Amino acid sequence: MNKNFPLISVVVAAKNESLFVKDALNSILQQSYKNLEIIFVDDHSTDNTYKLVQEIARNDDRVRLYENDGFGKVSAFNFGINASCGELVCLFAGDDIMPVNSLHSRWRSIDERISNNLGKVALSKIVTMCSDPKKDGVVLPKRAGVANLSGVSPLMTRHA
Repeated sequence: MNKNFPLISVVVAAKNESLFVKDALNSILQQSYKNLEIIFVDDHSTDNTYKLVQEIARNDDRVRLYENDGFGKVSAFNFGINASCGELVCLFAGDDIMPVNSLHSRWRSIDERISNNLGKVALSKIVTMCSDPKKDGVVLPKRAGVANLSGVSPLMTRHA
């Protein structure tokens, strides 16, 4: 793995996420880890999700927008992974918020494990968005400086 900040591909699969997609993408684009690309796969949305992402992609060349034929999120993620170029891949939903410095922190953890020959790795940390105030804005996992070894928004080596 390139020690000088390898390219991370953030693959976003979404369908009808117009209420959240701008915030979700901005939370990725504002990461302190800058060597990233966003592969956004719209899974045949019937709202204006595609149009909103198209506007963001016009203003930031790190965002690439694709359409999937509505075969579901797994198909959209697989499509996005195949379209991505990064040494690392992060799966992300169109209605989540990526915590500040999340990609950099997870890259450091993965890089340390790979450097120590611990093999393929996947780590995640997210902030939830929910209409229920008790569940809105919850950071998972809750402990600072810790990520799940798998979960909702994994960062993984390409061949994990």
